[in-house]
Amino acid sequence: MEVKTDKTWNNLQLEQYTDTTTGVIEIRLPNKLGPNKGRLLATGDAKGKWNVNDANDFRKQYNAERKKLGQQPLSAKEFNKEFYTDGANQFNNDRANVLNTSSNYDNDAEYQKLATSHAENGIPKVKNPTTGETNNSQGNPNNSTDNSGNLPSLEQAQKDLNQLISDLADQIEEIPLTRSNANLRYPLGHIPNLGYDFVRFQAYDYDPAPEKENALLSSGFGAPRETVTLPILPNISESQMTSWGRDEMNFLQGAAGAIASSFLTGVAKSGKPQDLLNAIGGSIGDTQQIAADLIKKPELKPLIVGFFAGQASGVNVLGRGLGVVLNPNLELLFQGPSLRTFSFNFKLRPRDKDEGEVCKAIIRSFKKNMNPRRTKGNVFLKTPSVFKIEYMFDGKPHPSMNRIKMCALTNFTVNYTPDNNYMTYQNGTVTGFDISLAFSEVFPIYADNQDSAEALSGVGF
Repeated sequence: MEVKTDKTWNNLQLEQYTDTTTGVIEIRLPNKLGPNKGRLLATGDAKGKWNVNDANDFRKQYNAERKKLGQQPLSAKEFNKEFYTDGANQFNNDRANVLNTSSNYDNDAEYQKLATSHAENGIPKVKNPTTGETNNSQGNPNNSTDNSGNLPSLEQAQKDLNQLISDLADQIEEIPLTRSNANLRYPLGHIPNLGYDFVRFQAYDYDPAPEKENALLSSGFGAPRETVTLPILPNISESQMTSWGRDEMNFLQGAAGAIASSFLTGVAKSGKPQDLLNAIGGSIGDTQQIAADLIKKPELKPLIVGFFAGQASGVNVLGRGLGVVLNPNLELLFQGPSLRTFSFNFKLRPRDKDEGEVCKAIIRSFKKNMNPRRTKGNVFLKTPSVFKIEYMFDGKPHPSMNRIKMCALTNFTVNYTPDNNYMTYQNGTVTGFDISLAFSEVFPIYADNQDSAEALSGVGF
């Protein structure tokens, strides 16, 4: 059975034809000249996928209605995005309303059979009458829950999160910027018979999720932007840090930890997730409860009494009365990695007009790439550019300098009167700039990084 419904999509009058047997929906223009169907614009197939019959024709019709409303016409790319993020969702909802209505089938048995097939084929928003589950907007059944019936499985949750991020990314449109892939180099020209080693700063768009299957645990380089090449200057150094901190554990805390660990292990073995959640949220290992158990031991009773007497009164009873304190079992423990920072200072002294323009372009490039980017509507701010920094020797990575991971430019300073004097050339370019840059690595360094091929070609990260 084919069901016709009228549709208005952003002022454009359309007709929808949904076949309840196949699940296919056709989007057509109304035919005002006769009873036949109008011109076909798009088709949603039996698997939930969409195909635009003639994108230019569809866009032309759509833009004609936008013009009537005083709106700007959409480019091919803009229309394609509008269709798949807005139009297709509306058409899917309308199709699902038809396919989910049993009266649109010849009988109930046909409805049960065909609607179940449409749901299993992945048509969005269709309800499976056999299981009672309704497909989500991606055509997946909302049935991935654990035994408690409250939480989705980890795998399904990850898929849903990745899809959400993908959907949002399609709708976050950046305010257009002048894009440049220029290679900016100072000084200009070639130093005869000498050459020079240099440090290269390559700016890239920030890609928050290059590994789409795990969007929250990955980020990397996106599209390239400007490259700035500057001579290596003296006083280059690096420092590596790892975070360690003091940790204390007296015998009461140790006993609490042992009892809590034993109890939770038993709960975990029971195979009941809710019991484990309740235990974690409870007061397992409470110091007072542990003390109540330990005070039953005659050899510990005086120490327990003295310790809590001091806690209650604010007086160090054990220290003042016996000259002792509870052994804190102090130890320095690893707390996590640290992020390295790098500072660079350069003196730019343009010798002619061309070199002055390059110096100014370099300064503009660093400023632009360290600033956040606004999106249309000013609802979101997009992450600034990230940098790949390399020391170069004879056109290759320097064999005696450290490697650097992806960096963010956190501070940029320009001194326009570096020699304590204000001077300009005749065209207004100042005679010198001193620039200072501070970068921070986005990722920490791990031991296995030092075994990588990149690290082994030099002195490591």
